Amino acid sequence: AGDLLDRRFVLTTPRDLRLRDDGESVVVSANRKTYKFKSAARPLLIFLNSRQPATVDQLVNLSGGLDAKTVKAFVGELLSQGLITAVRDE
Repeated sequence: AGDLLDRRFVLTTPRDLRLRDDGESVVVSANRKTYKFKSAARPLLIFLNSRQPATVDQLVNLSGGLDAKTVKAFVGELLSQGLITAVRDE
């Protein structure tokens, strides 16, 4: 996971993520599981639903104020849960 900054990531779920706001959090349903993230992650989750690949830097820019460390940790969590995967540039 040391190369996270050099990779592009894309959603891997067969269906779009279902997002529901829950006060301070956004609840995500995917692959018959439920995940809870801080509300600040919502713009990133909406973008990932577009199924366009993005780098950590691009996700930082889309986040509306999250820092690179936070976005990198978020990407790492999504990777570990199997919700996104790294793709190679063609």
